[in-house]
Amino acid sequence: MNNFMRNVLVWAILGSFIMFILNSVENTNTRETISYSEFKQDVLSDRVAKVIYKGDQMTIIGDRLDGSKFETTQSLYKTDEAVNKAIQENNVVTIYEKPEQPSIWSQLLIGAFPILLLLGLITRISFIALLIFYTLR
Repeated sequence: MNNFMRNVLVWAILGSFIMFILNSVENTNTRETISYSEFKQDVLSDRVAKVIYKGDQMTIIGDRLDGSKFETTQSLYKTDEAVNKAIQENNVVTIYEKPEQPSIWSQLLIGAFPILLLLGLITRISFIALLIFYTLR
């Protein structure tokens, strides 16, 4: 293996290791995963201080009045009028977040990958064809 390939391999392994470390670091604020029924009961009992609807509109993250945090999911196509009314009446802070958009670099990489793969295959096949042509001559 030549020097260049060894350096590329070392950097790829090092980059993968760093990405693994960064992704495995967990948030210190752990949230309790609860059922939607429990969330509904908490809202109707005025025990919820803040609700964040994530961009997918199914995930709900919130804070209770006692300081504990929770996470739940709701149906995307069915709204619960009793919960919405209780949130409004109890002055629960409500935040709607935008859906997360992929970065331009990830979109370019995903879009260019098939083309780069085909170019690599064509280059490899043409190299093999040339090699066979010159060995048979």
